[in-house]
Amino acid sequence: MAFVFNTSAIFINQKKKCDCISYLNDFECNLNQQCIWNTTTACQTKTCSQLYYPFQCKSSQGCYYNSKDNTCAVFADCSTLIATSQQDCESQSFYCGLYNSTTKACQSLTLNACPQYKVQQECLYSGQGQLCLWSDNQCQDFSCSLIDTQSQCQTYNLYCTWMINTQTCVTATCDNKPPSECTLFLSKNGNNTDIQPCYVDYSAKPARCRDASLSDLSAFTCSLNTLNYALWNSGNLDSGSCELCYAPLIQIIILAILIMIQ
Repeated sequence: MAFVFNTSAIFINQKKKCDCISYLNDFECNLNQQCIWNTTTACQTKTCSQLYYPFQCKSSQGCYYNSKDNTCAVFADCSTLIATSQQDCESQSFYCGLYNSTTKACQSLTLNACPQYKVQQECLYSGQGQLCLWSDNQCQDFSCSLIDTQSQCQTYNLYCTWMINTQTCVTATCDNKPPSECTLFLSKNGNNTDIQPCYVDYSAKPARCRDASLSDLSAFTCSLNTLNYALWNSGNLDSGSCELCYAPLIQIIILAILIMIQ
């Protein structure tokens, strides 16, 4: 079940992403790289063997990419992957992207606060969604202001925007994104990450990128501009609304209270 939630920012929790079986239309189902539309059973999760592109395979937990025969298959543990370097590990699975030279095996990153990482390769490893910067021989919390080149700033384009007029890297907002890149931006909130959806305001001349609530998103931008944390609640793209797949606790409490007082 999905709940209407009109607050702009969406807290990222991997467990709260939309399940493939939740999608009610083939457009959103096929937009999610982990899903496939089956006309008999509607939307379902792809198996590892159905993930044809290397990036899809490597970013799916429990799957690994075999570059020798260009296939995606199931694996049980990082240590079972054959590798002699970090590059070998990353090329097979983002969830096993670190190479332990002592055990000579691939391993996953134990997620910690950035200052707790003492090794540069762990600090900079972003395959599991971690975001830190290595500076002055220590791991630091990520900040766009610590980036001083356009190329590096654009590497973090979901978090940062390069300002041409000041030649500085600043925190991304919908307002400082051009309409051609007006989808969303991410922001760090302590150890958490928030998504802020955006939409193009064509009533402004010229058109401007603005903060979006779920009610501002259409059937074609609902999933895309929320990184699949929301979906269109109808099989018909011409009717319905955009809703979070999982409601925050406060929403559930409010809903329960409303039901009790009716």
